[in-house]
Amino acid sequence: MTALEIACWDLLGQALGVPVHQLLGGAVRHRVRAYANGWYQGPRDPAFFAERAQQVVAMGYTALKFDPFGAAYRFLDPEEEKRALALVRAVRQAVGDQVDLIIEGHDRFSLSTAIRLGRALAEFRPLWFETPVMSTDIAATAEVARQIPVPVASGERFTTLREFRDLLATGVIDIIQPETLHVGGFSGMQKIAGLAAAYEAFLAPHNAQSPLTTVINAHLGAALPNVLIQECFDDFLVPWAREVVQGSVTIRDGYLVVPDRPGLGATINEDLAARYPYHERNFLRLFEPGWERRTGQR
Repeated sequence: MTALEIACWDLLGQALGVPVHQLLGGAVRHRVRAYANGWYQGPRDPAFFAERAQQVVAMGYTALKFDPFGAAYRFLDPEEEKRALALVRAVRQAVGDQVDLIIEGHDRFSLSTAIRLGRALAEFRPLWFETPVMSTDIAATAEVARQIPVPVASGERFTTLREFRDLLATGVIDIIQPETLHVGGFSGMQKIAGLAAAYEAFLAPHNAQSPLTTVINAHLGAALPNVLIQECFDDFLVPWAREVVQGSVTIRDGYLVVPDRPGLGATINEDLAARYPYHERNFLRLFEPGWERRTGQR
């Protein structure tokens, strides 16, 4: 249903000769701040993370997200915890204080572990600690947020307006991460943005699929005033990804340039896409050692 909803907006925009964001009420901004994800495809080594972080900042990004926790699940032994914090420290030292760091938890930890790690991360001043516990456990998410001096963000697994309401009603979460493809497309995101505005909260939409989702979210980022920042993998995907999605978003100085072509402004080359069929090896198993290398996705 979400796919059909997005397609209808695209067709309407093409028929009227206007970009989708104009149909949503018009652009409040013409570029959307992005944070880089997927840039740390390599060993869990502080020197590697530091070097890659510097390269990404040199590309113009002003915010980076990464998961330093390896294959940890629920608990983290002392040596692995030390190693994870060393990775964060190396990145912070490499990029300085003017770049925002976002620490990804991937729903990994028990409540007590998440609280301990959140307190330890405070010295690195992250923009937020993402999904430190199972994100469908709203009570646990709120408890982490109450107990640590770092903002907590969550919501990418949610599919209903009620879940976002319950999360925001805790009063301790002010960054939510709806996934456009799971919440009803443009119409669903408009509802969630309105709900978030009532709680003076901001959206940082989830986006881990393809350059097409980046295009969709760029239109939303243009039209929704309370979009804070947009996740973006586009510069770190396999080379053919941008060829499959023709008309992908331009990323300039760490910002998504909002498309101005009719409809979404992007098309899919289906013949080229057919050359890269899905395979079970492409599934990213986050709790297996070495998942950061993404070797199964090549």
